[in-house]
Amino acid sequence: MKKVLVFVLLLIMVVPSAALAHSGRTDSNGGHNCSAKSKAKGLCSGYHYHNGGGSSSSSSDSSSSSSSSSHSSNGTSTSAKSGVKSTSSKSKSSTVQYKSASTSIYLNNERLAFNNAPIVINDTTLVPLKAVADAVGASVQYDAKNKVIQLKKSDKSVVLVVNSKTMKVNNVASTLNVAPVIYKGTTYVPIKVFSLGLGISISYDSFLDRINIAS
Repeated sequence: MKKVLVFVLLLIMVVPSAALAHSGRTDSNGGHNCSAKSKAKGLCSGYHYHNGGGSSSSSSDSSSSSSSSSHSSNGTSTSAKSGVKSTSSKSKSSTVQYKSASTSIYLNNERLAFNNAPIVINDTTLVPLKAVADAVGASVQYDAKNKVIQLKKSDKSVVLVVNSKTMKVNNVASTLNVAPVIYKGTTYVPIKVFSLGLGISISYDSFLDRINIAS
């Protein structure tokens, strides 16, 4: 009788474990549908999981923790949420750089004294228009509304416009390297305006940093 009881207890313990020990591949959720053989043996009846549970929600959220912005090689960044691009590089300033010049100006070997010293823009020397024009005997007219300058001496007529590189000599246009400017209330023009426009002899002594005007 004891042997019978022991056999029954062993049978009860073996049957449940066998029910979970049938073959079959599981899907990504950790379960599968019973095969015909498993159903016939009474091991399962439909879709079920192994090891007593469903799939765990262990999918990593690491993909969502990636940086919300990506940087491209052209210096722009793109927000993953808004998709708006923003330029990280600073735009270059277009402001003209003025430098005071130590250049001295001589007229017929006599140094000219100016209240406003010459200036340099892009390696070009500009001189105070009215002071030099008076020194060489040229007349100056200025249209403040249109910023138009007119120089006259003998049969020469020069027309300039502030901030424009175009110069007209007796109505024939040419181009200057640097445009006339107004700096600290004074109108400055490239020194070559007087040589190319009025036909005045002008030379530069680099050793003495000196402009020589012969008139």
